[in-house]
Amino acid sequence: AVTDTFPDEQWVFVGWSDRGDSAAAGEVSRDEATLAKTGDLPLTLTPQAEAGFPYMYSLEGDVEDVSRQHIANRASLLVHPAPWYIGLRRSSYFLQQKQGLNTEVVAVAPDGKVVPGVTVTVTLTQIQWNSVRRAEGNGFYTWDTERKEVPAGSWTITTGAAPVPLTAPLPNGGYFVLEATAHDTNKRYTVTRTSFYALGDGYTAWARFDHTRIELVPERRTYKPGDTARVMIQSPWEQATALVTTEREGVRSHRQFALTSTQQSISIPITDDDIPNVFVSVLLVKGRSQVEAKPAEPTATSQFERADRHAEVARAM
Repeated sequence: AVTDTFPDEQWVFVGWSDRGDSAAAGEVSRDEATLAKTGDLPLTLTPQAEAGFPYMYSLEGDVEDVSRQHIANRASLLVHPAPWYIGLRRSSYFLQQKQGLNTEVVAVAPDGKVVPGVTVTVTLTQIQWNSVRRAEGNGFYTWDTERKEVPAGSWTITTGAAPVPLTAPLPNGGYFVLEATAHDTNKRYTVTRTSFYALGDGYTAWARFDHTRIELVPERRTYKPGDTARVMIQSPWEQATALVTTEREGVRSHRQFALTSTQQSISIPITDDDIPNVFVSVLLVKGRSQVEAKPAEPTATSQFERADRHAEVARAM
């Protein structure tokens, strides 16, 4: 009922976490008992009160008669985390950092009705990755990557009879996670998460797993002829020369441009000839870093001072 009123194409409810902290599926309990004369078996189920997201519980019963024949069946029930869910209006997956984030917040009951007066805490977090290349020996290297979360803003909103707008500035470009949390009086809560990329200024440290490969992030997974696909380049360098090719059964197009950001996007026109799929490749080329020019030496300089200065330049090179 929630998504019938607020379509999934326009709104996010619950969402998902890329921290890897979501509860895994598995068996909760198992018991064996004798049915009552009426054929009933009373059960006491204790769902997680502080889950933050909905759980689907499956009950499976297996009955054995005196001749050891079995009859089994199962039923499922959904347990809501709170009396309502928090919805965030979807924004573009790629946002311009200078324009900021514009979204809306709404609280909706499981029956699809809007619930006003719910206090919602909205937080914006930027994700960065610190990657260090470590030598394993015999000429082999590996990357040690550490995820870093940087707070980028927090707001407290009270929901209304209609979605409440929220405008959030983006401090710089990069990957961001928007999270909305609301608690009820019984210490139950619900959380909704969504993520996006901001294209703009600032250096973003992306996760590195291979020193010769970079990640390309498409704005969408599917397109139709006439669309223009946008692909973001997760570059480790702020400046480089980029060669972009579209390929399928050979190179179909190519172009070269100057990369000026660690989160720069490229546009790929989609035509009828690209059905059913097309591949996009990016090659980055970067020369040596330029060494600052050596300052002019004063006329009255000893031989040892000149030697020290030449040593500094050699170490810089």
